Amino acid sequence: IPNNIAYFANLTLNEAQVKGMQPKLPYTDKFFDGAIDIHIRVVSPDYGRTVKTDVGTNWVIIGEIAYISLSSDPQYKVEERVIWDYTAPWYKEQRQKEIELQRTDDKKYPHPYDLYRK
Repeated sequence: IPNNIAYFANLTLNEAQVKGMQPKLPYTDKFFDGAIDIHIRVVSPDYGRTVKTDVGTNWVIIGEIAYISLSSDPQYKVEERVIWDYTAPWYKEQRQKEIELQRTDDKKYPHPYDLYRK
């Protein structure tokens, strides 16, 4: 369970942030497919408490949001699809390493879509 997730539900964007997001949107007058990516650091596992879900019994784990992003289309590369993101100050170095690794993998293993781009 992400701790303080409600904070992200009520964020106010300034004009510069809105203008920076607009070119990344596939279109502005309709709904579009999107994805939310959340990285969580576990801070409080509760081994004594379980929750039954449709996939089985799970333990309750509380975590802090390290990274959260909103993407317009989950099938393309990270640089092209992220509309908005947040990285916790304590996670910035690790996130940068993840981005570099993704770029290295993208060069070695291009997305099939990229093979047909000119």
